[in-house]
Amino acid sequence: MLIVIAVPLCAQSDGNRGQIVGTVYDPVQAVVPNAKVQVQNKATGAVREFTTGPEGQFRAILLDAGSYDVKVDAQGFAQRVYQNVTVNVGSAVSFGCDAAAW
Repeated sequence: MLIVIAVPLCAQSDGNRGQIVGTVYDPVQAVVPNAKVQVQNKATGAVREFTTGPEGQFRAILLDAGSYDVKVDAQGFAQRVYQNVTVNVGSAVSFGCDAAAW
């Protein structure tokens, strides 16, 4: 099981964009470092890829407003795909979900 929790950040350098930020956790709330996070803009197809840090955190900043698919992969866990995540101007997306272990 894999849990992703996104939390808002207060500062961003471009007020005309949005962001997705979060921390990847396992079922016992331990952070998951080195998880792969892929954010794809559904309108343009543009893809940005991230790897969670030692504390399981990732930041996708300066995103154009619109709909995104977010894919999370971590060794030993089932892949999770979050479809149609809406990013709005000047805000951070908050969402969370869990996935089953292999």
